[in-house]
Amino acid sequence: MSISNLKNNNIYNNLQKNKKKLIKLSLLVLVLGITINAFAWLTSTNEANVDAEADVSSWIVRFTDEENVEVKDVTYNLWMKPGMDTYTKTITATNEGTTPAEVTSELTGFTVLGTTIDITQPNYMDKFPFEFDFLEQTVTLAPNGTVDLEFNVDWDFEDTSKYFAADDFYGYYEDFIYYTLDGTNYVEDNTVTAANYDSKKANLYVYKDDIDTYFGQECGEYQTATSKPCITFSYRYKATQAS
Repeated sequence: MSISNLKNNNIYNNLQKNKKKLIKLSLLVLVLGITINAFAWLTSTNEANVDAEADVSSWIVRFTDEENVEVKDVTYNLWMKPGMDTYTKTITATNEGTTPAEVTSELTGFTVLGTTIDITQPNYMDKFPFEFDFLEQTVTLAPNGTVDLEFNVDWDFEDTSKYFAADDFYGYYEDFIYYTLDGTNYVEDNTVTAANYDSKKANLYVYKDDIDTYFGQECGEYQTATSKPCITFSYRYKATQAS
């Protein structure tokens, strides 16, 4: 039988039709398979996101000063003088969220007479007659809880029992009376001069009364000349979600 006669044959035509149907059916199955897999992937992904989001609780902490103003980074100015009243500041932290939070206060900057003090150095406050009670702290705050973060500054002019180690912050000051430490006794050393100060300063001390006088004069002159406070310091208040 010739090819032309074969194509006119019913059996041949039926085979061709069945072949086309089979191809269409295979393509349909393939498309359905891809669609079902994609839907399953999207469904599982969406379910995972919903589960993850359900585990996240809201939290927010507000820091407010005595006037109920929200704060975060604050700079305080002190117009210092000996015998001043205690300077106190209070910042209130309030946890308005549904999970515990850790609140922190930290000193971030400290300037005296226009000079920036390196607060990373140990005992950096020991050179000054005024006492800063910097309460740097971290507190875990329960939901709906509050805590007061406080600090105090005192300059007790009456406490004259203390000696201060000679410091580069002052340098040689001709009005100071210098002392050396002999055992537990401070002995006046009247041989100190500008010329030999650097070689002797490792064992030199200054009586608190002289330090009070020095800072009283220097702060007064600085504030008059610049119209700026003798001391500024900065605090940062922050919160993180408690683990």
